[in-house]
Amino acid sequence: FIEKYRNENCENVCNLSTTYELVSIPKNIFRPPKKVKFEDVEVNIPNDYDKYLKIIYGDNYMEIPPKEDRYNHIYNTVDFGPYE
Repeated sequence: FIEKYRNENCENVCNLSTTYELVSIPKNIFRPPKKVKFEDVEVNIPNDYDKYLKIIYGDNYMEIPPKEDRYNHIYNTVDFGPYE
C-alpha cells in the first residue's frame, strides 16, 4: 500500500498533526536521523527536531499553555499499573 504512494522526488512529507490537520514537512528535516537515548533504548528522531516541533506545534511549543487552553490528548484512561 505505502509503495504505491512513495515518491522519492517529492521534497515534503505529510503528517497528521495533533489537531488532525495535514501538515507538510520538508524531508530534509528528517535526514539523517539523530539517535538519542530514551530510557534504556536508542531511538531515531528528526535531525532538525526543533524545526519539526515548530511546524507541528508552533513557535512556542516549549511554553506551557495557559490553564484554560490545556486539555488531555488521550480520551481513554489506560492503567499501566504501579510505576517502579
